[in-house]
Amino acid sequence: MEKIKRTLTTGSNAGFVIRVGGNLISFLLQVMLARLLGVESYGDYIYVITLVNILHIFGKVGFDRSSLRFIPSYQINEQCSLTKGFLLQSNKITLLCSVSLSIVSLIIIWLLHGSIRSDLIALLGLASILLPLKSFSVMTYAKIQAFKHVVLSQFLQLILEPLILGVLVLICFLVAQAYFNAKAALVINITATFVVTIVALGYLRRYISKELFDISPSFKTSEWMKVSFILSLTIGFNLILQETDVIMIGMIQDTTESGIYKAAQRVSHLLRFGLIAINAIVAPLIAESFAANQMDQLQYISTFATRRMSAIAIFVCILLVFWGDKILALFGNEFQSAYVVLLVLGVGQIVNAFAGPVGVIMGMTNNQNFSLYLTVFSAVVNVALNYLFINLYGIIGAAIATSITLSFWNITQALVVRRRLGVNPTIFVRN
Repeated sequence: MEKIKRTLTTGSNAGFVIRVGGNLISFLLQVMLARLLGVESYGDYIYVITLVNILHIFGKVGFDRSSLRFIPSYQINEQCSLTKGFLLQSNKITLLCSVSLSIVSLIIIWLLHGSIRSDLIALLGLASILLPLKSFSVMTYAKIQAFKHVVLSQFLQLILEPLILGVLVLICFLVAQAYFNAKAALVINITATFVVTIVALGYLRRYISKELFDISPSFKTSEWMKVSFILSLTIGFNLILQETDVIMIGMIQDTTESGIYKAAQRVSHLLRFGLIAINAIVAPLIAESFAANQMDQLQYISTFATRRMSAIAIFVCILLVFWGDKILALFGNEFQSAYVVLLVLGVGQIVNAFAGPVGVIMGMTNNQNFSLYLTVFSAVVNVALNYLFINLYGIIGAAIATSITLSFWNITQALVVRRRLGVNPTIFVRN
């Protein structure tokens, strides 16, 4: 238990620093892009990036999340041949699926070219190149995390990648301002993702034990695919649950409104950076505790995580209530109108933090099937509510729909974790 306490304390503190730095860089990057591109081009860029963020979930087939489950389990049981087999097979399947999805996307774009703006078609074409890169890079970060180099994994994904992207954007704008547009920003995004992926692969190779290079791999492909596919669907529908609003605003209204809404969504995500940072630390620890049937240890990990992420969320919430409109104004005067949207989205994020690491617990404890069913149901409800409320109330309606479904998803999973595992993941736990 003392080792767990040290890992949680050291890892969460370092993760918090990385998360703060990453959110700051990401926020400044979005402000810079909004200012340089203008509200319309920024809306187009955000719309396409949101599509990539949804589709890449299915491109990596859940192997990023299953890495956090299988690799720690194999390492603790010294099953090196299975570790090697998982590393090799996950790479092959991810590349095959993500490239195939990219090709299918290009065919769909070609079939629909008559009903889509020409400039948006160009962006969607570039997005098909970013898709497999994004899939492979996220999976690589997860593998580094699974080998318990969590801080490095977060640094590469949250600091280095957006930092390189920001620097390249600034250079491009200064050198060729007349040619800087959403298309140029997307090309730069592809370049930054490629560079950091190469760096991440180099680090991953260093952290793989030398004995893995000398043994023959063992494969449990059917088991890996079954678990990864379910996790992929769960994560995918969870992302749809989070990003449906942005996509549907662009479909029902226009991409300019999507860009304004996305700025508010981006700011509201400051409420959850504690949750994401701490989840990255506890995921492999939860998997290990469950594999060893140490439920008291799992409860301790969950309580520690929930209290930390809730404290951070409350602090950020106070800041956004009083200064949220001024923060939105950094994107441009047009974005300040989304202050009410920000507050409504904030309610859902507070519930998200108070519920604790329920998604991670479900995924790491053989409860991924129920999590999938719940997420699919919530995503369908979210689409229906967004369609209704966007038509009635515009982007504020989208925020209401998203907060309702996000709260339902978290509360339901917290109840299931309590019933099935005897673990209370919420902030309302007795010592």
